[in-house]
Amino acid sequence: MPYSSYNFGIEIETVVRPYARRPNFTNQDWYKQLAQRLENRNIPAAPDLHSRYSTHPEYYSSRWFITRDGSLQRAHEEFVSMEIVSPVLNTSRAISKTLSEFWEAMSISFEVQKEKSCGGHVHVTPPSSTSRFSLLELKKVAFASVVYEPCVHAILPACRRNNRYCALNSLPNGTHGLGRACAAGLSASVLRSVRSSLQGVSSAAGLLAYMQASRYVIWNFANICPREAGGSCSGTLEFRGGSQFLNMKTTLKWIAFVVAFIHMALDENLLEGGAFNYVSASDSEFDAHMKTWWKSIRRTAAKLKVMRHLPENWKQMRIG
Repeated sequence: MPYSSYNFGIEIETVVRPYARRPNFTNQDWYKQLAQRLENRNIPAAPDLHSRYSTHPEYYSSRWFITRDGSLQRAHEEFVSMEIVSPVLNTSRAISKTLSEFWEAMSISFEVQKEKSCGGHVHVTPPSSTSRFSLLELKKVAFASVVYEPCVHAILPACRRNNRYCALNSLPNGTHGLGRACAAGLSASVLRSVRSSLQGVSSAAGLLAYMQASRYVIWNFANICPREAGGSCSGTLEFRGGSQFLNMKTTLKWIAFVVAFIHMALDENLLEGGAFNYVSASDSEFDAHMKTWWKSIRRTAAKLKVMRHLPENWKQMRIG
């Protein structure tokens, strides 16, 4: 049975303009200032004081972590690029208040810039003591992500639809099982073959190898595996397709969508025989299909008490 809530963490890629001009400030100085603004509100936070980019804990921290992002550049001396990693949060614990406090602290020092290269990532695990999805649960989500790939792709803003940091999992690059299976495109018959292949996957490493060639895909399973198997071992399922998080509203809508999608995937269980209706984006019935799918997403979000964060019209997801 699906869970009643989910643990999650977010990664906020952003470019900001400090209100105060301090020419001698380094990126690390600005990280420290934001961390201090959060600490002033009794929100635990820590700046990354390393002068070079390094990998960082993406989940299971007790503090907000302000660091640099390897994919963002400081385009102008007035702007600062950064990545902000949240602590572990839970959908049942006043997330609106938590994120409101974060964005208020951000607004004291910085004006957030709209930047097409920025994205928002959401990491999810169950709320259980082990805080890990079972292999069967991961396979259910994996199959749903392929069945509904055209739907998910349709709600992404234009800057995320063909972004190399959040490519389609089914992209036929020939180096992973799903890509090879979808070389001629998605169809109902291809999906039946994908389902059979996923049913036969017997390990997390096997699932990772089947679903992607790198971590730069919309649904990233790399964190379910230990490093020696190509993962990071944090146990999270990551969604990388979200638009830039500009404020509390845009942040919450992507969190709500991701947990609702995962919950629906577990509930429908298309992997083990649930009926699925594949409709391609080029089909004349696609718009009607999207409306039905979005109603299902919103109904599922209601079960998790996050529906208020989702727009009634799925096309509104594309807007920052």
